[in-house]
Amino acid sequence: MQPDDLYMHHALWKRLPHGACVRYTVLHHLGTGRYAVQSADFFTDDDPAAFTRFERQFVELLREQCPLQRCTWFDSIEKAVQAHDQDFAGLPDTPWLHS
Repeated sequence: MQPDDLYMHHALWKRLPHGACVRYTVLHHLGTGRYAVQSADFFTDDDPAAFTRFERQFVELLREQCPLQRCTWFDSIEKAVQAHDQDFAGLPDTPWLHS
């Protein structure tokens, strides 16, 4: 197995006002040591089905296209999250960016 085929994923959580939170799913490519946000999942209540949906989406994205081609990669987790937030700033479905 080559390091180009290996990814580690990290879950980063950000607490938001009014009891909401966002989970960033960040991939760490072991071949390059770089990071990319694959998704940001927004939680507003205790919907147990949300976890299942988001996990299914994570696997679907990983299987559909190589993350090296789909994602933008950065030297740190912080830079990857900042870039992700900037890419989605201004969209109405991104409440974690406007808190």
